[in-house]
Amino acid sequence: MPGVTFSPFNLVAQTCSDGIEEAVQGLKQDRDNFKAIAGQYKRALLELVDRFKELEDICVATQAELANEQTVNRRLRDQIELGHNDGPRPENDTDGLHGEPKHGLALVMEYAQLDIDGLFIPLACANFRRVEQFAVQGDFNPAIIELNRLLRGPLSADARVEGLLLKSIILRAFDPDSLSDALAACNEAMELCDRHPTVKCFLSKIQYYRGICLYRLKMVSHALGAFAAVGRGEIFYDSAMEYRKSCEEEQVLTDGTMGRYGFEEQRTMAEMQPSQPREIQRDRSRALFSSSKPKRLSLPSRWLATYQRASEQDGNSNSIRAAPKAPDHDSNNNDKGLESVDPLLSN
Repeated sequence: MPGVTFSPFNLVAQTCSDGIEEAVQGLKQDRDNFKAIAGQYKRALLELVDRFKELEDICVATQAELANEQTVNRRLRDQIELGHNDGPRPENDTDGLHGEPKHGLALVMEYAQLDIDGLFIPLACANFRRVEQFAVQGDFNPAIIELNRLLRGPLSADARVEGLLLKSIILRAFDPDSLSDALAACNEAMELCDRHPTVKCFLSKIQYYRGICLYRLKMVSHALGAFAAVGRGEIFYDSAMEYRKSCEEEQVLTDGTMGRYGFEEQRTMAEMQPSQPREIQRDRSRALFSSSKPKRLSLPSRWLATYQRASEQDGNSNSIRAAPKAPDHDSNNNDKGLESVDPLLSN
């Protein structure tokens, strides 16, 4: 039996098959590794999805709880407002706003001169209660710091608007020099009302607070427009009308002081005509000018005579010839004036 011989082609084919088998084994190993890694990622993703669902449920429950709390507070607020409208209310009574005396909030209202202007601590967000505690205690600086921290975080539109209004109130009560910041807070609240139609109910209150800031900044014309935008059914409508009346009076005084009376619409044509003819006015002007113009007085004749006699006695004939003579038409008048002024000169 003849021996088996291996050709070079068979050797090459065997080598290639071995290389292909090793490559396939490597790919299978990589497949298994990637499959294991993909399984780990899938399990982690499922865990994250479950955690996200739990957080979503917590957020929904919290939002529902806050909405219920806000509804209850609004009902209490409506009852308080109805109680104030039914019975007489003192001018500076601020204890009934929260059902019990809170001297800190009453102090805020007294300093801010707000009377009944809707000063209610926003309860749409429970975190504002800490700000309320600071305000009750009179710690306005920590209240502003805490309020700014809360406003930088995530809040609903109505909670953010109420927080901005509360910031405006505290700034006006804490630092009269911060009226510009208080006005900026009101303007930001108005921008939120423009972007979110759900908070349009706060627009009248925002305009009222904004009008107070403008009124204290002496921007009477802008404050007048802000107070005019306050709704008639609001609880602070009467106070807004008082501010509006004050703005109108100041505007009338300013227009009367700075206006040009020659162009007033109330003047008639008869009042615009001059009361006297133009020729009489010119004569009076000439008379006033001539009386005010200084005249050059001539020397009295007696002085000249005395000077002439003294010169003759001294023999100075040249000086006598060069001595000035008084005009004829003024000599008598000057003599009379001199005698009336100083009788000693005649002696």
